Amino acid sequence: MRKFLLAALLAASPSTVSADRFDDAATRVFSTKTNVNALINPASWGACGLPNRTTCLAIQPRDYRTIINSTGFEVITTNGPRNEGVNPPANLNVKVVLTSNDLLAARQANDLAMIYYIQKPDTVDLNNVGNPLYTTDRLASDLVNSWRTKGLRIVNLAYSKTHNDTLNTNNYDSRYIGSSGEDAGVRVDRGIDLPLPPLGRGVVERLFANNMIVDISHVGTASALAILDLADIRGKVVTANHVNAEAIADHPRNHTDEVICRIAKTGGIIGITPLRFMLVDGDERGNPVRVANDQDIINQFRHIRGLNCLGKNGRRLNMINHIAVASDSYVNGWPQQAGRFWVSQQVSAPSAWMRMAAVLMRSGIITENEAHKVFGGNLMRVYEQALPGLKAPKIKLPRSGARIRVSAVLFHWEAAIAQSVGRVTNYRVVVQKRSAQRTWVNHTRLNAGRRKSTGTMLPRGSYRWWVTATNGTQTVSSSRKFFIRE
Repeated sequence: MRKFLLAALLAASPSTVSADRFDDAATRVFSTKTNVNALINPASWGACGLPNRTTCLAIQPRDYRTIINSTGFEVITTNGPRNEGVNPPANLNVKVVLTSNDLLAARQANDLAMIYYIQKPDTVDLNNVGNPLYTTDRLASDLVNSWRTKGLRIVNLAYSKTHNDTLNTNNYDSRYIGSSGEDAGVRVDRGIDLPLPPLGRGVVERLFANNMIVDISHVGTASALAILDLADIRGKVVTANHVNAEAIADHPRNHTDEVICRIAKTGGIIGITPLRFMLVDGDERGNPVRVANDQDIINQFRHIRGLNCLGKNGRRLNMINHIAVASDSYVNGWPQQAGRFWVSQQVSAPSAWMRMAAVLMRSGIITENEAHKVFGGNLMRVYEQALPGLKAPKIKLPRSGARIRVSAVLFHWEAAIAQSVGRVTNYRVVVQKRSAQRTWVNHTRLNAGRRKSTGTMLPRGSYRWWVTATNGTQTVSSSRKFFIRE
């Protein structure tokens, strides 16, 4: 049913001329887990947030499963709706992601997975600023604890200079970091610019400590680099989930190649965004000089993919592993009347990202396997790595390709790490044997309790094995390894 809906939407798209192998490949990509950074405003689904929008998706405001069926996206990173809290009613068909394991739970229930983020942080608690015992560190700690309790898992500490100005009151300067256009940082007394003021530094440190994701989409250059320095020290992932390359479109909201490379070095992603003013150069007032099109998006992909970015080991990174997509609009798109936001092909409208996947593959920018990464896989990797949860155990022995000459086979693995969730209560080893018909057949299952090794007697043959870990409420599995018992 899912594939039929996606194929029908693709066929109905006004920008689709005729189906070809790239359209078929895009349909296959969007029949698996995909995700996007987007906004959700249930009250305005029928109008895309603006009046008289006949091109928008007609959707019932409280049927989030419709998003999966209509757009192909199973995971939405959004700054709303927060009014539902961290435990929305079950009839919404939505799963708020608090741990990385919630992503799998949402998919199993066919619910829309929703990760909340904030990009316009409020001022600090001014009632406590006058208390000499209420230090900047305490302020930072209380802020992060409050955000975490509300269900936020991704935080962008700046939005714009205008918003930063509202955080600088007569009582307290609660600007966290420099925003887009404040590339030197926050301007304080005597003309000094601080890339990362004490409050901002404290909040970033606590976000990292609490396994929350720091996003720098709206952050100025100096502040972004200061955050990335901290991320390198702490070994944390940083994202810019809706931003483009400044080298292609010169706009303050876009990032320099240096920042993009540093994000990739942390293991993070850059979410290429189809907003007109972020795709084409602007006039003296910053307004885009022309309508953006497919080629502008292709240019962004080509540039970021071709960057010579180095990883932690000093080797060149494959940048396709660090590119994602973002709508930065309502999931059902910006209409033409939205002016500087609108892109001619409506690349953030329902099914249009699937069309864009076909365009990118047809242009030779990405392969079908790489499309799986760009349209979901890379973000899923980041979320599974960075968000708290029960992390999968890692296999030690026997490794793939091992040839074992004794009948007693021992299995060893590294512990599954539990971040802000219950500890592992049981490991289970699953062993499968290749049959004469060259299919994999379950051979044995071994419960190991909390031990990280176990063994059994195996006859000669070809095997594969993996280990699962559970804490009673969540279960994760290692990768599979293959070996031969000679």
